[in-house]
Amino acid sequence: MTTQTAAQSAWTLDAGATWHILASRQIVSGADGTLTLAPLPGKAWPFDLGKDAWPDARPVSIAGSFRRLFVLDARSAAINRISVSATKPPQAQGREHLETIGGRGSSPRQLLDPQGLAQLATGDLVVADTGNHRVQVFSAGSRALVHVWGRTDTLGRPIAGDGDRQFHHPWDVASDRHGVVYVVDRGNRRIQRIDRTGRSLGPLVAAGLGDPTRIAVSAEDGSVAVIDRARQAVWVFSSARRLPRLLEVDRPSALAFSPQNFLYVGDELGRIQVFAPDPSTGRWPLIGSGVTGVDGTVTALHWWQSESPRLLAVIENAETDARRLWMVDPAGGHVQSGGFVAGPLDSRIAECGWRRVLAEATIPDTASIGIDTFTADSGDATPPSFDEDDRPTGWVDAGVSTSAPDTLVRSAPGRYLWIRVMLRANGEQSPALRRLSISYPSSGYLDYLPAVFQEDDESRQFMERFLAIFQSGFDDLDRAIDGVTNLFDPYRTRAAYLRWLAAWLAVTLEPGWSELEQRQAISAAVHAYSRKGTVDGIQDALRAYAHVDARIVEHFKLRRWVRLAQAAPLDGTTPLWSRDIYQRYQTTSYSQVGVFHLTGQPEPVAEPLDWGASRFSVLFQADPYSEADMRARVSRVVEREKPAHTEAMLCPVFPRFRIGVQSTIGLDSAVGGVTRLVLNQLATLNYDAILGCAAPEGPRRALGPARRPRAGTTTRLA
Repeated sequence: MTTQTAAQSAWTLDAGATWHILASRQIVSGADGTLTLAPLPGKAWPFDLGKDAWPDARPVSIAGSFRRLFVLDARSAAINRISVSATKPPQAQGREHLETIGGRGSSPRQLLDPQGLAQLATGDLVVADTGNHRVQVFSAGSRALVHVWGRTDTLGRPIAGDGDRQFHHPWDVASDRHGVVYVVDRGNRRIQRIDRTGRSLGPLVAAGLGDPTRIAVSAEDGSVAVIDRARQAVWVFSSARRLPRLLEVDRPSALAFSPQNFLYVGDELGRIQVFAPDPSTGRWPLIGSGVTGVDGTVTALHWWQSESPRLLAVIENAETDARRLWMVDPAGGHVQSGGFVAGPLDSRIAECGWRRVLAEATIPDTASIGIDTFTADSGDATPPSFDEDDRPTGWVDAGVSTSAPDTLVRSAPGRYLWIRVMLRANGEQSPALRRLSISYPSSGYLDYLPAVFQEDDESRQFMERFLAIFQSGFDDLDRAIDGVTNLFDPYRTRAAYLRWLAAWLAVTLEPGWSELEQRQAISAAVHAYSRKGTVDGIQDALRAYAHVDARIVEHFKLRRWVRLAQAAPLDGTTPLWSRDIYQRYQTTSYSQVGVFHLTGQPEPVAEPLDWGASRFSVLFQADPYSEADMRARVSRVVEREKPAHTEAMLCPVFPRFRIGVQSTIGLDSAVGGVTRLVLNQLATLNYDAILGCAAPEGPRRALGPARRPRAGTTTRLA
């Protein structure tokens, strides 16, 4: 993405504007787009329920994601579903057998020395029933037996076979995102592929496959990795290559693909080695090795997709031969170095003098970020190799920084720019790069100097770079001034300035409001001021601040004016206003002590117009059990929004319909469900409540024997 001011333009590289990465090495992107060095596995801690809660278990394979975690136990020939806590990090809380699957035997649903377990995207479970030379598929939810793949004899008993969908000790299973099942047919030394309907798709071709044991499939690009115990190696089948790659690994025993498409391989020494794909060459170089801290063989690996990806491992103790389930820290360390090349960035200016590279990054102690640049006047130019040793062939060092880099571009002028960023860790922590800004001039300060300063190329370049030091500082100031208007735009200013902007406009922001609600309230402030104190304005404020859809009735509208021409003659015998309203002290009218009022306001001639003036009622629906809280919220908003000389009366409306008290649906009445009756709090006898009988008593009362309830005699109020 490019931005431009009066003085200069800039390319911004980040997750939102894309990084424009051409090639990368040992770099991963976080959920927020931050670039770091690839993590390495670290210390492991027990994840299962312990030896006492899971005695004599022999877990051999793991499957599942989120809250569904399944562990295949070869010793009991059963699948255990593990319940997981919501703590961080999560912990196993309990386990239960899947009742309809398992039990030692050769009947359908039974298992014999099972070694592999996988879960399809649909939730179906696939089990490598190794001792029975077959693969069984169980549906999600009901766990119905959907498929049984394998050969049987004339009596229907499972036996070994070498045809399509026939197996000789199937050792492991895996699936891709399309539902294709990969089966390690160990005895036949092949990898079979079967789709979800049971149709054979043929084997993976690998000349020299000796003793395949474990398999993993990448969810990112469909790559397949297979351990070959005979060759002490891992075969990697990629859709981009016809022939597989062979990775030499010392005593491999388990493997899994990470969400970033890195290949994790566990070995018999408790280590987990990490291989990263190189798309440019198709190779899988080793980037590092992590140590779990547990002495034993890693027999199974599984990336568990919970709130964040977690690495689970089954590790077999070298001395006791016992197996336990462990959680491995996926970022116990980082590779020592890595980087990426981004570009080409187009300035649209021939022989452009690129100015400055500014990075927004977090760099731990003793870690660093190095930046190199390469320029050309053609976008078809090829930048130098990614290798660091090739710097003399074209990469120009822009500097290495242990703090957020802010450096000048030293490459020769050119329309296009490539940039290489190298990250170096301190052994445990990696630099985190969030954004790069590369500036270039649309006009430089040198353009405002006499032409004599530009006649000599060497002097021109020196003067241009010298002035760029001052221009960079002033350009930042110019950019800040140009962006001042954004501070006053509620939809463009940063969240940190919202309360400051609201204070300028005297807008009240509730603490519980989201950022969007705050921006909307500030944006509507001008319109709200034109309606402030009006009926519509108060109703809008109640809707926004109290979340109440209220109705406001102004009392002056309730005055009853007679129609003189039709209802009353003007002959002096028809009173136009009752003296009972104000009860002034008047001879022959109100003169009894205790009845009349001593008042001089309003003037007698203004009495008809005074009643109801500057008064209004706020009617709002309320829950009878939380009416006090609702009234407090409404009162706070009304007192703030109403004109100072007016008087408001709050009228909560409950879900009842009372003729003579509440009678207008949507205004002062509501039809709702039956609520619990609480006398003297939510109801009053003979006012809005009566004592009745239950429905079954009605027929009996009609026949006469039933007696009416009487408080204190036949009925007791509790």
